[in-house]
Amino acid sequence: MFKLARYLKHFKKEVILGPLFKLMEAIFELIVPLVMARIIDVGITTGDTGYILRMGGLMVLLGVAGLGFALTCQYFAARASQGFGTILRNDLFRHIHSFSHREIDKFGTPSLITRITNDINQLQVAVAMLIRLVIRAPFLIVGSAVMAMLLDGSPGGAGFIPGDEPLGPLLPHHSEKARPDLLNYPGKPGGSAGHPGLLQAKGRGGTV
Repeated sequence: MFKLARYLKHFKKEVILGPLFKLMEAIFELIVPLVMARIIDVGITTGDTGYILRMGGLMVLLGVAGLGFALTCQYFAARASQGFGTILRNDLFRHIHSFSHREIDKFGTPSLITRITNDINQLQVAVAMLIRLVIRAPFLIVGSAVMAMLLDGSPGGAGFIPGDEPLGPLLPHHSEKARPDLLNYPGKPGGSAGHPGLLQAKGRGGTV
């Protein structure tokens, strides 16, 4: 694959700008949970409808901007991959035409056709996927862990501190922060006698 990298020298702009636009899309994607957290912590908690609408509009803008960055990256990836395939296919075609009849019989016509069509198509797909995912995937992995720590305030919230279960340090902690009353179910060790909603139902004569 590295020997074929010289066919991308005519598409340096696309190879550089494509991953950068994908990186911007990933950044905007990681900002959305922060905005949602502000909506819950500030807007819903205080009942500020105007704040909720403003933050909702910001989320829409982030989504539209992320879509624009993604489409731009797809454009650059398509240009680079298709141009790479065109140049490579032309060189391979000229090289095949330099073969003697004995060499053509040695490789076989079906094999040469496969090399110039399907094999090059696979390389085009590889180039396109490289431009689209070479930065986005690792950045999302690292960025998601960082955002989890920013929202939670501890490495354990991001799942870095091992527990009894893979997500043990994460899920109960966030459930308690979101709705502490939901943890007061009957039979919970160290919990209260029952959920407030259940107690109200019993007070009205309802059955549980």
